[in-house]
Amino acid sequence: ILPLELIDKCIGSKIWIIMDDDKEFIGKLIGFDDFVNMILEDVTEIDPKDESDEKDK
Repeated sequence: ILPLELIDKCIGSKIWIIMDDDKEFIGKLIGFDDFVNMILEDVTEIDPKDESDEKDK
C-alpha cells in the first residue's frame, strides 16, 4: 500500500500527528491535499514539553 493510499483510508478516522517541533495533534481526518496538508476536525493540540498546557481547538 502506498503512503497516500494509507492516508486516504484514514479519512473519517481519529489520527495522531506528531510535528517536527514536538507538538502533537489528535483529531478526526476529514481531508488532505497533494502536499499532505491535513484537514482535521475536533482537534486537540498537545505540547509534550508542557503537559499541563492542553488546548482544544
